[in-house]
Amino acid sequence: MGADIHIYAEYRNTANVWEAIPDYEPFGQRSYAVFSLFAGVRFSDHYHRVTPYPISEPRGLPKDVSTYVKKDSDEWGEDGFGRSWLSVEELSSFDYNKPLRERKVDAFQDGYVLRFCTLPPSFSYVQIENPTIGNALGEYYFDELEKLKESKAERIVFWFDA
Repeated sequence: MGADIHIYAEYRNTANVWEAIPDYEPFGQRSYAVFSLFAGVRFSDHYHRVTPYPISEPRGLPKDVSTYVKKDSDEWGEDGFGRSWLSVEELSSFDYNKPLRERKVDAFQDGYVLRFCTLPPSFSYVQIENPTIGNALGEYYFDELEKLKESKAERIVFWFDA
C-alpha cells in the first residue's frame, strides 16, 4: 500500500467563481517526489536520504474551493490528509535548481532504531551527480507542469490518502 494524491485543477469562471476542470487530473500519477514538493508529504525514492523542500506546508482547502472539489474532499473525511492548494504561478516560478535537502529518517545502530537522525554523508545507496529538485522530479513532472500551464487552470487543489 502507498499514498495517493487526489488533485484537481481549478479556474475562475466568468462570474469569478472557482470551478474544477472536468476530466483533468494533473500530477495524478503516484510520485512521492511530487508529494514531497507540494506539501512535504511522504518521500521514499531512489534518492533515499534527500528530498525536495515543500513549496508550502499544507494550507487546507481554499475558502473559495469549487463545490465539486469540496464535496469530494468531504467524502474522504479523515481518510484524506495534507489538504492544500498551490497556484500555477507558484509552480511556474519555483526554483527547481535548488539542491535537495537532507532528510530526517529512521536509522539502525546496534539493533536499535534511532528516530529522526540525519544520516551521515557517507550513507547513501545512490550517488547523485546533480542532486537538484528538478532532477528528483524528473521529466514526468515538467511535462505535467507544461500541460497545466497550457490549460485554463489557475491553481491545483489536492490531498492525500494512505
